[in-house]
Amino acid sequence: MTQAALLKRIAQVKHPVATVAVTSGKGGVGKTTIAIAISKFLSDRGFKVCLIDGDLGLANVDIMLGLSADKNLYHIAKGEAPLEDVLVKVKEGFWVLPGGSGIRELLSMDHEMRKRIALELLKLDGMVDYVVADTAAGISDEVLMFCVSCQDVLVVVTPEPTSLTDAYALIKSLYKEYALKEFFVVANMVEGEEGTSVFRYLEAVVGRFIPEVKIKNLGSIKRSSAVTSLIREQSVEGVDKLKGVFSPLIDRIADGNIFTRGSMGLSRLVMGFLRFRGATAGSG
Repeated sequence: MTQAALLKRIAQVKHPVATVAVTSGKGGVGKTTIAIAISKFLSDRGFKVCLIDGDLGLANVDIMLGLSADKNLYHIAKGEAPLEDVLVKVKEGFWVLPGGSGIRELLSMDHEMRKRIALELLKLDGMVDYVVADTAAGISDEVLMFCVSCQDVLVVVTPEPTSLTDAYALIKSLYKEYALKEFFVVANMVEGEEGTSVFRYLEAVVGRFIPEVKIKNLGSIKRSSAVTSLIREQSVEGVDKLKGVFSPLIDRIADGNIFTRGSMGLSRLVMGFLRFRGATAGSG
């Protein structure tokens, strides 16, 4: 497909979709668990959700859910498989698009590889209500690409000082380099009322040094042994044990007033893959 034909196809996207990048400045904060839980429990509420494992090169969503994935995003990028052959149906209304594990080529995709992914992602038009992208941690190009391409960015933090410092660095990078000004924040692994103080601290730092940026408190997740159980069991059933922990968060999201759900959601995601230029992005 020519560039002109692809742009015309993108312009034909019309179904409202919310696209959310779940990200963090530091690894080990429970970001993937939160992305999985949001996707699973929204699908339980009747929404159709595609969870993209955007941790390119070190993907693990399929492993955490105990899924058998023969193909992944790399096969789409190389033109070796269409989206429908790569998507893994977890349950009714919930699909996972596996990322590649140990595939360095995904970290430096050229324009043709990104174009193939963009073309296949268009097939999600009319198929899903939410696209949740579980990114890697940090400020690498692949992380920034997903954050810039999605309509909303959810930053996961913990009470650890390094988590807060790195979250600020990520927010600052996305504002300085790509003019993103709004972020949602979830405080994970908190005890008692710790979540409120974590958010207030980050809000104060952001307000002092980058006052143009607004962060919104989406809530907090209590430290729970059920998370350890999910990692150990590696099954969809293990996610259900987190239902009580995540219910307040899912209630807020399911109301429809949190994440942007509009006709431009999928178009923006696709255009992000096409146009993103980072330090390691291929030419094209």
